[in-house]
Amino acid sequence: MERKPTKPQPAKPELETVRKNVESLAKAYRKLAPYLNLGYVWAASVILFTAVGWYLDKKWHSSPWLTLVGAVLGVATGFYQFFKTVMNLEKKKSPKK
Repeated sequence: MERKPTKPQPAKPELETVRKNVESLAKAYRKLAPYLNLGYVWAASVILFTAVGWYLDKKWHSSPWLTLVGAVLGVATGFYQFFKTVMNLEKKKSPKK
């Protein structure tokens, strides 16, 4: 009986290599996570303060002033949260003396 030549099997990644890749991806996401949240925090503060200003404008008939004040407060709050988060992350990265 003659054997048929077998096709070469495609190289399968080793389990250790896959595990290292998954660990490095998880590590990257842990480092990136605080920055991913910044856009949502900024947008939520602008929307919330603008909505409160709009509601108060409708209630007190002072349109558009309280809506504008709310929008400005929302932007200011969003930037405050942005800089606060970035500065806290930078403090954690810098070596302690």
